[in-house]
Amino acid sequence: MLLKQYKHQKADHLVSAIYANVYKVRKQEKERAVTKLCAYHTMGEIENKVLDDLTHSIVNKILAEPTKVIRTAAETNDDDLLDVVSRLFNIEKKPETNTDKCK
Repeated sequence: MLLKQYKHQKADHLVSAIYANVYKVRKQEKERAVTKLCAYHTMGEIENKVLDDLTHSIVNKILAEPTKVIRTAAETNDDDLLDVVSRLFNIEKKPETNTDKCK
């Protein structure tokens, strides 16, 4: 039970960091788009909501499958894949804890 929780935490750390990084880019790019659109049109609450929903949906759809793969890799102890994902997204590893007691 504890080992399973540890594996989930390992995946959650990585997934959360990826989403945080991508959502930061999403927010920046949405703001850029709004600035460009404001030069030509009046942007209201509805337009902002549509852009927000659109960018949110795109991010979630793009990251859905990688999230599943990361969770599966954590459950199957595929540390090589988790390391590659960490390096690919430039995410520092969560400090390891001693799991010997959990086995």
